[in-house]
Amino acid sequence: MKLLAQSRSLSYKAKRNGDIILRQEARRLRNLARYELKRYQQSRLTQQLKERNVPSECSTIFWSKTKRHFRTTSSSLRGFILPNDEIIKEPQAMVDTAADYYETLFEAPVVIRPHPYVDAPNTQCVNVSEPIPLVTYPENHGILPDNQSGFRAGHRLQTRVLLLIEQISSYMSNSSPVATVFVDFKSAFDQLWFEGCLGKLCRMGIPSVYAKWIQAWLNDRQATIEIQ
Repeated sequence: MKLLAQSRSLSYKAKRNGDIILRQEARRLRNLARYELKRYQQSRLTQQLKERNVPSECSTIFWSKTKRHFRTTSSSLRGFILPNDEIIKEPQAMVDTAADYYETLFEAPVVIRPHPYVDAPNTQCVNVSEPIPLVTYPENHGILPDNQSGFRAGHRLQTRVLLLIEQISSYMSNSSPVATVFVDFKSAFDQLWFEGCLGKLCRMGIPSVYAKWIQAWLNDRQATIEIQ
């Protein structure tokens, strides 16, 4: 408090007299007072943390400030409602159901390649040399979301990131469990070393369940980028 008073006094004098040296000294004292105040607050917090479980004045102050951030009630996940209207509440059954549901999302796609079953000659199309028109119906009718996905033209990557942040914030505001994995592929998809990427994610502390999901999604998967 003494340093702050001296700083204010010198600041007023420098403002009246226009003295640059007094102004610099007042700024130095003000910064010194802020540094000492911050160090004092940190020392008080450290002392309160050490004595939080000991009957003392510091523990009383600590818990009186901490309990303001406690909620009287908190929402929790108590069960799952299956498509057949069955409700499961056992923890192990809930975990198995969630794992089965999300693992299906990362399965390899089933590609069906039709082939002719008869020896008939190929059908000659009149417009075989004409270019395929761009499909704009989903975009014109608002079926596709207004964000980047699959190298769409006219959309930036920031739109996809903002959508992800909005979804995470929405789940957190509803007290829903949120698990997010951020993976940055710095090179082309076909040049990425999958085993090395998974090993690095495991070393960084990612749960093994998430690593298995990513592994199931990467195995036997290809991507093609056409540049015109």
